[in-house]
Amino acid sequence: MTTFPRRMILFLLAMALFAGGGSGESEPLGTDARDLSQPGVIKFRDTEVEIPFDEGIEEIVELEGEPQVNRKSFYVDDKLVFTGYDTDGDGSDDLWFHYDEDLYLVLESRDTDGDGEPDRALHYDREENITKDEEL
Repeated sequence: MTTFPRRMILFLLAMALFAGGGSGESEPLGTDARDLSQPGVIKFRDTEVEIPFDEGIEEIVELEGEPQVNRKSFYVDDKLVFTGYDTDGDGSDDLWFHYDEDLYLVLESRDTDGDGEPDRALHYDREENITKDEEL
């Protein structure tokens, strides 16, 4: 094999890797690394959670005497449906809240091992009583 074809093959392999193998880009998992100005669906690995959203907003929350927290809020038809928080400042969300159509909290998910994915879920009724506590 000559040098030119070998370089061409390496170039094509590199392009396929950077282009996602030619199959198009997939939705990112979780709430990190998202374009909040574009509609999308929030999904997590190894869970059945899928939350569509129209738009999102990212902001810094600062409470007196507390460390600052990064919050991402996701909306459908101007109603809050989901929030993600980076509570430890590592750049990755580790606490999530899912709300129903009447803005009641229905699910709280936590990343307790630092991998960016929820591994504990608390389910709530409309009085905010925990109805289920599960390890994911």
